Amino acid sequence: MVRGRMICGMTADYSRLTAEHITEQVFAKAMRGYAMNEVDEFLDRAAEEIARWHDALARGHRPTTRLLTPREVGEVSFSKAMRGYGMAEVDEFLDELAAELVRLHALVSRRAATPPRRVSAEDILHKEFHVAMRGYQRREVDRFLDQVAREVIRWQDALAQGYRPSMCLVTPQDVNEKAFTKVVRGYAMIEVDTFLDELTDELARLQDAEPRRQAPGPHLPPR
Repeated sequence: MVRGRMICGMTADYSRLTAEHITEQVFAKAMRGYAMNEVDEFLDRAAEEIARWHDALARGHRPTTRLLTPREVGEVSFSKAMRGYGMAEVDEFLDELAAELVRLHALVSRRAATPPRRVSAEDILHKEFHVAMRGYQRREVDRFLDQVAREVIRWQDALAQGYRPSMCLVTPQDVNEKAFTKVVRGYAMIEVDTFLDELTDELARLQDAEPRRQAPGPHLPPR
């Protein structure tokens, strides 16, 4: 499917982080840096928190307690050690982690404050994003959104005809956990991630909905 999804303009932003991104993060070693065991322990805790939030939001809930807050991430400090993790790299990654926690908390607040906006297949196919100096690979995003649009159409048509599809080809969890390659001059990551949040909600509503009841046919009198 062809669409005009690119908007000129350069923006800087962070991508959504998954628990896998955190546990697989690699830092360069420095002659003097942060104590590696302290950083690793903190990121293990962060990965657990991110996984907990993503799992809860994919089910339409929110975690009952916060194990880690954006403020804690911003204020964490590590001991300095010989042959530790490069401090600039760790600090930059912590900024990205704090931004992800802020996004998750804001998403919950936004869901509670306003009724969710319905998203149609046409909305998906005509969605446009700004281009950032560093962003998501455009072709990957376009292909995935085409796939989601087809799934939305499939479910909307089935429900309107009074039945539920026997299987889900794309689930809310698939959308919530989707990762794209980061490239130079790609789609602005925060815009794509925000739209994926909307698509997660829309698929959850469709796949939880009851089929429309068909009107009974005309009653024919007995002969």
